[in-house]
Amino acid sequence: MIAILNNLPIALIYLVVLFYLAALIYTIVRILLDTHSTPKTLAYLLLIFVFPVIGIILYYSFGINYRHRRIKVKGEDYYKTLIGDFNKNLNDDTETHLKAHHDILGPYFGLVHFIHNLGSENLNRNMFKLLVNGEEKFPEVLRTLETAKHFIHMEYYAWENDIRGNQIKDLLLKKTIEGVKVRILYDAYASRKIKNNIVKELARNGIEIYPVIKVKIVQLANRINHRDHRKIIIVDGHTGFVGGINVSDRYDNSIDTGLYWRDTHVKITGKTVLNLQRHFLINWNVSQPNPVPFSKELFPIIKEPNSIEQEGFAQIVAGGPIYPFSNIMLTYFKVFTTAKQKLYITNPYFIQTTPYWMH
Repeated sequence: MIAILNNLPIALIYLVVLFYLAALIYTIVRILLDTHSTPKTLAYLLLIFVFPVIGIILYYSFGINYRHRRIKVKGEDYYKTLIGDFNKNLNDDTETHLKAHHDILGPYFGLVHFIHNLGSENLNRNMFKLLVNGEEKFPEVLRTLETAKHFIHMEYYAWENDIRGNQIKDLLLKKTIEGVKVRILYDAYASRKIKNNIVKELARNGIEIYPVIKVKIVQLANRINHRDHRKIIIVDGHTGFVGGINVSDRYDNSIDTGLYWRDTHVKITGKTVLNLQRHFLINWNVSQPNPVPFSKELFPIIKEPNSIEQEGFAQIVAGGPIYPFSNIMLTYFKVFTTAKQKLYITNPYFIQTTPYWMH
């Protein structure tokens, strides 16, 4: 590089040096602002200082996840649009519930407001049914899907080509024939085994089904850490399922797979399902070419339950690369600091790490 500069006019040399310094400073600022891992930050800085020009080129070639950035920008647009439509067309009963049920919700005012401010996560009263393991979840899911009149929305991390996977597939095909609109999102990595069978059969029969993030060659995928771990179902806007159980026989202990799997799901009936619906549509609009706008059909008016049996209050907290904040992590932190006497946690993973702002 020095030899090249020696052959250039002095004015041009100054211009090249100024351009390089500007590019260097800009790159340093980007690394400091965009890289949340301290080891990665130090590695990138070392790269651009030890290898001038080449280091900068390598950083912009391999250090930035451009797909992640595109998804985030597109997702934030749909996120803001749907929140605006949601708030404009649906009543927010959060404050009403907090005042009417002060005896129950009083200790959680701070937590409720915190979650609500993360993104219009309304507090609603619903009916709940706790489903322990797949042997309770799948029969309930099949019964509920059978009742669908207008639409079924599904978003799943892992879907297997097995007994339960094909039972749900066959029922979805049946409901499509009956005129029910079915939209499905799946994770292209975790559900890769259904790509050439279940996915093709559903698509061939008029069901809209898309991967959340496309993975063309699994072995060469360098962004498989960006997965969609959701397991949700929404039926006609009033009934939903959410929890930890994927569509697979191994979660159902009534089927002999040689395993015993303990996990939990919950069936929700009530207005909170509309919040679940909103988060599904955000992902849907990002993942495929035909965005679905807010409509009264997809967000129907739902009456809150009168019975107190299995009744409770709920808010939905969703996260992912398309959201402006780390909502789930922030909510966990708030829950932990709210606890006064006891804190019970059930979680399959415990990965100790430090938030990037504490490094």
